[in-house]
Amino acid sequence: MVDILERLKEQERERQRLGISFAYLDQKHNAQMLSVNRNCPIVADFTLCFERGPDFFQWPELVYNTYHYLGAFRGEELVSYSMGAFIPTVTPTGSGRFFYGGDARVLGAYRGLNLSVLGIRRMVRDVIPDDINVGVGLVARGNDPAEQIVQTQQWDDFLSRPLCGYEAINIILLRKMRSSVNIDVDVQNARIEDVEEIAGLFARCYERRLFAPVISSETLARDVEETPGLPIERYYVARKRGRIVGVVAAWDHSVYKRTVVLRLSPRGKLIRLGYQMGRLIFRNAAPLPNVGEAFRSVTLTRVAIEDRDPSVLRALLDAIINDHIGRGYHMLHLGLREGDPLLKATQGLFVQRFRSRLTLFLRQGRGLEQHYDKESDPYLDIALI
Repeated sequence: MVDILERLKEQERERQRLGISFAYLDQKHNAQMLSVNRNCPIVADFTLCFERGPDFFQWPELVYNTYHYLGAFRGEELVSYSMGAFIPTVTPTGSGRFFYGGDARVLGAYRGLNLSVLGIRRMVRDVIPDDINVGVGLVARGNDPAEQIVQTQQWDDFLSRPLCGYEAINIILLRKMRSSVNIDVDVQNARIEDVEEIAGLFARCYERRLFAPVISSETLARDVEETPGLPIERYYVARKRGRIVGVVAAWDHSVYKRTVVLRLSPRGKLIRLGYQMGRLIFRNAAPLPNVGEAFRSVTLTRVAIEDRDPSVLRALLDAIINDHIGRGYHMLHLGLREGDPLLKATQGLFVQRFRSRLTLFLRQGRGLEQHYDKESDPYLDIALI
């Protein structure tokens, strides 16, 4: 604890020396935010950028109910931004909203100054309404300094505590899948007549799960009309004996958020070459993008499976894979909490797993601490991340 407090004091001294200031961001900062985003790549064999241009705000407008971005500036230069959003949710005490802190980027020269955590902390103080009693933050596993700070820093009226692990899974599209071994499950694209039954399944599956969306037949009907790239036909339904027991929506929002390859390491070039040779076997697999090109992916959102039966989810995954392979897609994105029985559905698939930790924030003085200890089985939709 002493080491952490000393680190925080040292960071504060360095921020003062650099003259770091904070301000809320809007459309007039669009070019600066795009620049920060492009200059914060994920460095690996394939160095990647989650491209958001030409309008940075198109993607958050699609996925969040209400959101704010706070920027850190050195003079006129934007060096960091963090996002806080309010999202309708199910809680053990009924319907409400939760606060999600994320989508943070910090330029390399300014990392280690705690800018993203400070940005989210300030939004907690400034903009969270009194009716919001719960929030969640996500830190990549291995980023121990950030996790320690999140767990120990004062969050005004909120206390923080570890919640659970979270897995973001990339399912690589290499080959068509055989028909599901679960012959009792029939997978089809949803029709508008299915909206009420799908909403009923959401209500059963998301009941009392932290951060699960609140979706009625009315809101679902409106969503499929208004959400670009997500009409009712993009919802896949699994039926047993004619009854819907599973739903997954397959959303291609690459128009708003693309994964662009910026550089290839020498090893990355070898991986790309090996993959291209492998396409002699996996003939339906899309060629890997070159530098300057983007991966094409589908986000699997609104995952609802009755009784958390992995065989039902696997039948849905097989159908979605078969519908997208050979059409230029590279991967599906799926997010599940660590330990979720539905993770078994990904066994035997070609996957990459990216693990993070979720931190729970609870407003003090509302009698929630013990209640959430018993009921915390979160559903954090990967479309929000």
